[in-house]
Amino acid sequence: MTIADGFKTLLARIEPTARDSTVYDTHRQSITRRLETVFSTTKVDLIGSYSRGSGIRSISDIDLLLKLKRDEVRRGNGYKSSTTILEHVRTELLNRYPNTSVVRDVHAVVVKFADNQYPVDVVPGFYYQQGGALNYPVFAIPNGAGGWMPASPQAHNKFINDADVRSGGKLKRTAKLIKFWRHCRTPSIPLNSFYVELFLAQEKVCLPAMSYGVCFNNALAKLANRQCQPLSDPVGISGQIPAAHTEDKRRKAQEALIASANRAYRAIQAEKNGNAGEALRVWDLVFNGYFPKNAVAAA
Repeated sequence: MTIADGFKTLLARIEPTARDSTVYDTHRQSITRRLETVFSTTKVDLIGSYSRGSGIRSISDIDLLLKLKRDEVRRGNGYKSSTTILEHVRTELLNRYPNTSVVRDVHAVVVKFADNQYPVDVVPGFYYQQGGALNYPVFAIPNGAGGWMPASPQAHNKFINDADVRSGGKLKRTAKLIKFWRHCRTPSIPLNSFYVELFLAQEKVCLPAMSYGVCFNNALAKLANRQCQPLSDPVGISGQIPAAHTEDKRRKAQEALIASANRAYRAIQAEKNGNAGEALRVWDLVFNGYFPKNAVAAA
C-alpha cells in the first residue's frame, strides 16, 4: 500500500456508515415532528456538512434549519430577540427529550443524543430576502448576540459543490481530512469546518492532479499563512465568517495549523526522497497515531 493508498484508506474509515445515516434520519424525523407541532414553520431543512456530503463518521453532527413564519418571530414593528427564540426552541425540545442534554450554542440549539455521538443542531431562522451573488433565498438566523444575521445555506452549498466538481471531488475529501485531523486530539482543534470548506473553495487549494497529501498540506499551509483571520463571505451574504469563535480558540487553531503544516511538508519531502518509513512516521504524527500503519511507498 502506498502513502496515497493510506490516504484513501483513511478517507474510507471516516466515511459515515449506513448506521450513522439511519440514526441521524431517525433523530431528524423525530425532531422535525416536534418542531412542526409546536412552531409555525414552513419547513425544517437539512443544512450543514451532511447536506453537502462532507460529514465524517461519528464526529460530524447534523444541522437543521427551522424555517419559522414571520408571525412567529415578530414583536410589534420589529422582531423578537434571537435569544428568546433559541430559548423557546430549547424548552420545547427539552420537553420532548427530558432525559437528553439540550443546550444552546452560538447559533443553534444542540440535542446531544447518545452521549453526544449523534448530536443534532437546530438553527431557527426566517426568510429575509433573495440576495447575494447567486440570488438565492437569504434567511435571518441567530448571530450569537441576541440579534439576527443573514445566511443562505443553498447559496453556500452551491458555491462549495461547484468548487468540489472543479477539483475532481478532492475539495470535500480534503475538508473531511481536516475535520478528522481536528478531532485527533483532546480537546479537538477549535477550527470552524464551514470556514474551512468556504476557504478551500475560494482559494482553489485542491486541483484534480494533486495527491491528497499535497492538497491537505496546501490547505494547512494556506490556513496557517492566513492566521485564521475571518473570511469575507465569497457569495456576499454572511459578512465576515470566523475561523473560531474566540481569540483564544483562533490562536490555538493557528498554532496547531503551523505545527501540522510543517510536519505534512516534511512527510511529502520524505516520500519524494524515497524514505517511505519516515514519510509514514511523520504522517502518523500529523494525525496523532490514526494514519493507516500499513501504508508504505511504492517500490
